[in-house]
Amino acid sequence: MQRDFFEWFFQRDGETIFFGCLVIIATVILFVTIVRFFVGILQFLYRRHASKIYKKVARISENYCHLREINSKYNITSLSNYKYNIMAPVRSLQKYRKTFGEDVIGYYVEQNIGGLRDDIALAIKTMRCYHEYIQEVNLLDFETAKDLLKQKKLSRRKFRRYERKLVKRKTIKDPSSVIAKIEIYYSSPRGKNVYRKTGEYDYGDLAYIYKRWLKKQNYKISARYERSLMSDSLRYDVLRRDNFQCCICGAAKKDGVKLHVDHIVPVSKGGKTTMNNLQTLCERCNVGKSNKL
Repeated sequence: MQRDFFEWFFQRDGETIFFGCLVIIATVILFVTIVRFFVGILQFLYRRHASKIYKKVARISENYCHLREINSKYNITSLSNYKYNIMAPVRSLQKYRKTFGEDVIGYYVEQNIGGLRDDIALAIKTMRCYHEYIQEVNLLDFETAKDLLKQKKLSRRKFRRYERKLVKRKTIKDPSSVIAKIEIYYSSPRGKNVYRKTGEYDYGDLAYIYKRWLKKQNYKISARYERSLMSDSLRYDVLRRDNFQCCICGAAKKDGVKLHVDHIVPVSKGGKTTMNNLQTLCERCNVGKSNKL
């Protein structure tokens, strides 16, 4: 019988087949619409029922009250919009090969281009605050007296499940941190060859670059301060202690050399301006030593 139906159906003219297909498509669409309608109703009823339970749990949950106190205690700024798209053109192919994303980020941080350095500093401060917040949230103890549950007609298991969901829903989410997307490119003079390399740096990468820059700045400040401690009196004391002779080659002022007072451990590497870290060197030895240990 099925075979007879198909033979009859395909023997009809094109108009009959067209309207038959329309009926089938309309039936499928109607069926899907009805199913989605009933699913929507079921979801609405479930959400309404769950909302009543959440309200009951919120009224008797000590953890929820404690969480609200913690939330009001911490002011955590959302960083979801802190995104940078950095385009870095270079002038030569050789420089393109030597330039990396960290170099570009480091330059942007040092110059604070577009406020990137300030945003990273804010992100570091915010994430520290967020870690402290999460530590306090993790100390919540999910235990409740049984008599309270009986009054609200809630089982212990059901109460715990909804309480955990409620606390998770009301816990401040991890703020999306600063993200920098970089594109380094070089175009040949006539534009025939174009080279591109891209990279994406998240909060961890940017924080590492920022802290490295901050450490370098602290070294510069420290070196400047230590050099400012080199007074004429201290310089004379060092020269007299070393008998006005170079501590490396033994050359003296009578030999026509210029004497310098050098830091044994360079200030750029944490050396201090103290007598035990100072020595007399001639100009040639001092230039040769540079900032070596």
